Amino acid sequence: MNKRNRIIYIIFGVIFIGCFVSYAILSREQKYDKIVYKIEYPSDTLFTEKEFDRYVSKNYPSIVGNPFDSVNLSILEKKIEKYPYISNADVINNRGTLIIKATQDKIIAKIFNNRNEQFFLAESGKLVPKTKNTAGRILVVNGAINRRYAVNYFVYKEDNTKNKSKFSTLNLVWRVAIFIEKDPFWKAQISQIYVNDKQELELIPTIGEHVVLFGNVNVDEEMDAVIKQRFDNLKHLYVEGFKITGWNKYTSINLKYGAEIPCKRKSNNPQ
Repeated sequence: MNKRNRIIYIIFGVIFIGCFVSYAILSREQKYDKIVYKIEYPSDTLFTEKEFDRYVSKNYPSIVGNPFDSVNLSILEKKIEKYPYISNADVINNRGTLIIKATQDKIIAKIFNNRNEQFFLAESGKLVPKTKNTAGRILVVNGAINRRYAVNYFVYKEDNTKNKSKFSTLNLVWRVAIFIEKDPFWKAQISQIYVNDKQELELIPTIGEHVVLFGNVNVDEEMDAVIKQRFDNLKHLYVEGFKITGWNKYTSINLKYGAEIPCKRKSNNPQ
């Protein structure tokens, strides 16, 4: 490197260091003037911006009016992500405006456990606490459910110690609820999942007076594939079979035996 190039590099280095020092000095003097929230709600609103602001203020007070370097954005972001209705958050300083971007958990079901406690199930598999804000029309899950709400608990961590040959109940509930949520036909058709004493699922439709015996899934089977196949079999029965017999002749439809679907008739509709 010749002398001329060396001098140019030194000049650029001095300029860079000067800019960095100037920015650091200015940052100590500049203060946050406001907080702007940008919240995405992929499902019905569980919290308001005002409620979220109270949470932020309580867990990280004195942001507005304080210098930039007094607020650790990384720590603030982690605190925000502990808000029980949030799936992720991003915090940005935009020339003195603190922008907080957050995404609410997408809720796919409301759970009532056997203690009559209520909480939500998110698409991510996370349990979400109940809220005074409505969740609108949503799939209901109830019955023999022992699980209580726990902070940052994901249902796919469930361990069914009583019967190792089957997947845990809430793990299966979660996957079935996702399948229903993503399919417009089933989202309109299934209103409730009931967990019976055998820890098997029963589906309650919005149309008809029957119960769909969905069952459980063995651990040596591909869970999502089994779920899809059972719903495909049920849809074929609904679309083709009930076109002939109607919706109200059966009390139960059993999906536990593959393509063979036993249907129990009402007593006033003999074979």
